[in-house]
Amino acid sequence: MKILVIAHNEAKANEAEKMILAIDDKLKVKKVYLGAKSVPRHFEAVVIYHTSPAEINFIKDEIQRYGEAPIKAYMAKVGAPVYGDAAAHKAKAFAGDKSGELIAWLKQNRQELEEFMLKCFNSLDKDGNGFIEATELRAISKELGRELDSAEADECLKDIDINKDNKISYEEFAKWWLSGRQGLSPWMRVLLSSKVTTLKLMDTLSAPMKQVLGDVTEASLHDIATSSLTLNINNVDEPGLSADIKLLFLSPQL
Repeated sequence: MKILVIAHNEAKANEAEKMILAIDDKLKVKKVYLGAKSVPRHFEAVVIYHTSPAEINFIKDEIQRYGEAPIKAYMAKVGAPVYGDAAAHKAKAFAGDKSGELIAWLKQNRQELEEFMLKCFNSLDKDGNGFIEATELRAISKELGRELDSAEADECLKDIDINKDNKISYEEFAKWWLSGRQGLSPWMRVLLSSKVTTLKLMDTLSAPMKQVLGDVTEASLHDIATSSLTLNINNVDEPGLSADIKLLFLSPQL
């Protein structure tokens, strides 16, 4: 199991890693902290480590970046108070001396989510060959009332297709979901939402997991409008007009 640790600095991230591996040395730990040079993209659970609840304000941007990861926990340093607002972020808080319970909770949620993800994947894999392909995405979207064009279907693949073979395996699908369904295209999230709602897949989950995954059913194919923006940097009519664009580059490391 791959765990992403978010902490205030590298020393604290290393401290959290040591606590986690002391419970299970077979776990793999990735780390994000202020000033980190890379941003891990794929993981299976998030642990936010803090030495005090107030410290969480310093890493709120890092936490928000991975806010849609379905399995999240706050872990306090031994002796420090737990984070009281964890539930508001669809997460659970643990005291530092409960790291064993934390790891058990992460694994339990990972197992429950595995069954759910597999059902979702199979609902998109129409021909049952073990892969989701662009033709299937277009067919599903047509069934739902708004057919994707070839470019939109390709966008779905690009966000999830790690090995660039123009199809999505279950492994790739699971990595995408567990890492917070990150990507530039909204289409896969929307198709997934429609399928989960239509097949009533949420009914198979426990009450806590339903709460965590509540946003999965919120998107609709008809809610997304497409638009384009063209900037001509060679012919500027209004020199006083500027555009501030922020880009987040995710590390390709798995």
